[in-house]
Amino acid sequence: MTNSEYKKKVLEQMCHFLAGSIYSSVVTSKELARSANITLYRVRKTLKELEAEGLVEKLSEGIRPEYSYEGECIHEGYPPRNGWTVTQSVILTDMWKQAVDEANKSFAQWANGKEYV
Repeated sequence: MTNSEYKKKVLEQMCHFLAGSIYSSVVTSKELARSANITLYRVRKTLKELEAEGLVEKLSEGIRPEYSYEGECIHEGYPPRNGWTVTQSVILTDMWKQAVDEANKSFAQWANGKEYV
């Protein structure tokens, strides 16, 4: 595969992960490597190249614990999840729009009792 083909494949996988996720706006390098069937080294190298082009950025996401006024723990929170997300320039592309459409179709099928794809 050429360098541009790796970039396209990694970016497509990121779009599918993030468009189809209702809980997270972060995808890890390991998740991308596993789903794209590319080595972890190659995924990390490609992500750094995409970051230099302004298409992806690093993101840390988590939820802090919540406490009541009395000091009682209401919600324990979640530890930070470090990974990558796409930038606004990718969200404006047809690749992102297609990933969102596919995710919406899958959610609709699931909601109507059909097999989840």
